[in-house]
Amino acid sequence: MVRIGKKDVIARECRGPWRRAAASGGAPKRPVLVRMRPGAPHQALVSGGGRTLIAAIGQTGISTLKREGDRATPRARIRPLAGFVRGRRAIGVPHRGTQRDDGWCDEASSSLYNSWVKLPIGQSHERLMRDDPLYDTVLVTDHNQCPRVRGAGSAIFIHVARPLLTGTFGCIAFPDSAFRHRIVPLGDYLVGIDPRPKRPR
Repeated sequence: MVRIGKKDVIARECRGPWRRAAASGGAPKRPVLVRMRPGAPHQALVSGGGRTLIAAIGQTGISTLKREGDRATPRARIRPLAGFVRGRRAIGVPHRGTQRDDGWCDEASSSLYNSWVKLPIGQSHERLMRDDPLYDTVLVTDHNQCPRVRGAGSAIFIHVARPLLTGTFGCIAFPDSAFRHRIVPLGDYLVGIDPRPKRPR
């Protein structure tokens, strides 16, 4: 089992036991670039680890001012911290099996906003044990974690996409085959950010 560090806010709040991060070919040395796919604002070209994948993003594209419920993916630098999996999947971050009482609070007025919760609770939330396969692998990111700003977006995950890569509610979603072949990048995601320095005019 894995020892959780003080800075790992996700794993400290969620019940264990946690498994160690498995070796993964998806962990790039450089940041992962996420750019909107031309002609498909609900999809992105994700470049990292020497390959480019197509992923689903928010239904309304990428937003600089992310707000709860806008169905946009935040323009930000985000990183996957920990994961929940169904079955014996191996991923490159600390992870544990998803349990039926795992949830994630998305009610902006709640003190539990954008955090793992044990179900049932009275506030609005997502269930991590879904009836469909979208959360068979779900990576929790550091978006709006330290500090948490109420209303600035919750549950920005990296998870399994719908078959036609239809838009998400703000998450980044890859085909299930990308998770099974361990090619989903696991570094810092630069969503809508150009890392190249700007030339002086």
